[in-house]
Amino acid sequence: MKSQQRQLIAQSLLQHEPPSFAALAQVQEVFSLTGSEIRFVGLLASGYTIEECATIMRVTIDSARTYSKHVYGKTGAHTQAQLVCIAMRAQLSAA
Repeated sequence: MKSQQRQLIAQSLLQHEPPSFAALAQVQEVFSLTGSEIRFVGLLASGYTIEECATIMRVTIDSARTYSKHVYGKTGAHTQAQLVCIAMRAQLSAA
């Protein structure tokens, strides 16, 4: 029974909606993020890895890591999970 519950919880967490444009705009404004930085946050919050973000954004992995450092510094997040939480909370407040 616990195994089924865990599986259902994991599935529901993985099926979250990515942050809306309004939510990302709110995060961008509050934390003074650049266009590239907020695009990076949106991709991370959609479930992409840093390497995948770099490919999608057509930048080097080093550039994506730089975006990551800048975003962490501006938002006060220390982990990718915290950064995604910021974006998801903005989604909830924008709804």
